[in-house]
Amino acid sequence: MRVLSAYGFDQALEMLGLADVLARSRRLLRSRNTPDLARLTAAERMRLALEELGPTFIKLGQLLSTRPDVIPVSFVREFEKLQDNVPSFPFDAVTSQLVRELGGPVGHSLPRSIREPLAAASIAQVHRARLVSGEDVVIKVRRPVL
Repeated sequence: MRVLSAYGFDQALEMLGLADVLARSRRLLRSRNTPDLARLTAAERMRLALEELGPTFIKLGQLLSTRPDVIPVSFVREFEKLQDNVPSFPFDAVTSQLVRELGGPVGHSLPRSIREPLAAASIAQVHRARLVSGEDVVIKVRRPVL
């Protein structure tokens, strides 16, 4: 609800009977950095909200991008960007996931990893790395959930 409110979908939340939750969300959002909503279309704002909400919602947007019979064409076109233009997530998130999975500092298992991903998708992103043995590998790291 906070994300939808942040991207200007307050009216939809009110229609769902969530006006009291919306009031609390507004207080939390005062310090948040969001894009200039006035210059964005509703479709652009919804795509950004889906991206922020994470993998499941990105997948939902991808599915909806194939359904011009269900949603307006302007939303279909915007959601098509979720097919091949999903923003990468920060390298700190990559590192913390690797630390959890590998059970220790990343430097011991993967001494050289490339900060910029080779690709980013709805579920994961891919990075180059070099093992201690000198072998070049590619690692796939699951996208963190909100």
